[in-house]
This record gives sequence, C-alpha cells and structure tokens, in this order.
Amino acid sequence: MKRAHIAFSICILVGLSATSGRAEDFKAVKKAIHDKISKLESFSYKMHSTQDMNNPSYQSKTVSDAAIEYVRKGGKVLYRTEMNTKMDVKMGDTEQKTDMKMIAVHDGEYTWSYSENNGQKSATKQKGDPAAAMNPFDALTSFKESEKMFAIKALPEEKVDGKACWVLEMMPKDESMKQFTGRTLAYYDKETGISLKIVAHDPQGKVMSTTTMTELKTNPSISPDRFKFTPPAGVEVMEIPAQTATPAKKES
Repeated sequence: MKRAHIAFSICILVGLSATSGRAEDFKAVKKAIHDKISKLESFSYKMHSTQDMNNPSYQSKTVSDAAIEYVRKGGKVLYRTEMNTKMDVKMGDTEQKTDMKMIAVHDGEYTWSYSENNGQKSATKQKGDPAAAMNPFDALTSFKESEKMFAIKALPEEKVDGKACWVLEMMPKDESMKQFTGRTLAYYDKETGISLKIVAHDPQGKVMSTTTMTELKTNPSISPDRFKFTPPAGVEVMEIPAQTATPAKKES
C-alpha cells in the first residue's frame, strides 16, 4: 500500500510540469505551463509503469496500471485513481509475489483509500486540509516543490507517440538521494502541458523505471459519481488523523 501511495504521489508531482525546450527558458516555461493547465476544468489519462531493480542480493520487478481523473468543482480538486500493481521480489533463494489493487478518491472533504493486497482488504478515510492538498491545476506550486528536491533544466524537444514534447531533466540535490537515483527525464505534451512519459535512472545511468500516460483527455465530462466512494461490504473503514499543511518557515 505504501509503495502504491509513493508511486502515485511521485506521478502526481512530476506529471504537472512542462518545459520550453531551452534551459535558459525554464523560468518562463513555469508560467507558460501554469497558464495552460490552470485553464483546464478536468483531465484524465491511463498510466502504465514498469520498475526494475537488480543487484547481486536483491531483484524486483513492479508493473502498475492506473486510470486517473481530476475535476475542479467549487474551488476544490476532486480526484479518483484506480491502480493495479504486480510485484515480484527475489532475495537469494526467496521469491515473493504481490498482487495489489488500490483505489483513492477525494470527494472534496475526505480522501478515501481502499486496497486489496494478496487477498487482504483494508480501507481508510482522512479529512483533508485544502492548504495541504496537491493541486494538479497549479503548476507553479508544483514546480516550487519539485525544485526543493531537484535541479531542473530543459533539454531539446522530442516526440512521444508522434506528439511534440518538451523534455525536462531532473537531478536530485540531496546527497543521500543520489545514492539511490540519478536523473529523471520527463516528457510533456506541448499542446496540453501534461506529462506523457517519465524515465528514471539509477546513479550509474541505467533505466530503473518508465511511466507512460495514454488516452489523455482534457476537459472531459466526468460523472460526479466517480468521486463518491462506497467501501465493499464487510470492509471496515478506519479514520485516520486529518491532513494538515506544514507551516511555512519564516525567512530570516
């Protein structure tokens, strides 16, 4: 469950950005992408992600498929994510396979989460603080958070599935983070500013994971029922403490 939330959060953080194709234009592009995405009222896409990690004592392969929807309504962001993940982990002579299903829904007041992990079912709900919620329609704030962790620059434009894309290179700033990950390349559709592909490398430059977004729709009509969650019969919902925003530090 934790791995799915981390992957989803990362996907949400990286997928909201875009670039100009020129490193010297990076600052201007932040405003340009914000101008594009802030005009949208809804968008949806399908996501496919593969991750491979190999070393002498540990090997794992993770494959995830998800359907993601966002809508702005009454000043709030509603979302629904349905994700299926299969993981195969080998440590020495031991092999463990995991088959997990995850649903996350934010209805404007509560975030509902449901998971099935190798037959085990669980559900939670958490009241959200609007100030703490990630807003996919606010690219400027997303960039601000990303730049705390990564040094970002724009690379020459490329095409993904025939669509012209801006390309961002993101390098971790933290030395401890550099031990586990190298550069990440993110490709953004020039027409919509939404991410179409993300490729993460290890410190040696080998590809660790590839995520692609397809069936992208902007301003689709999405039924309000998609943002209502009813737990399966027999599954108890555990309420966890409300999410709150971290107070901003005062600059000296």
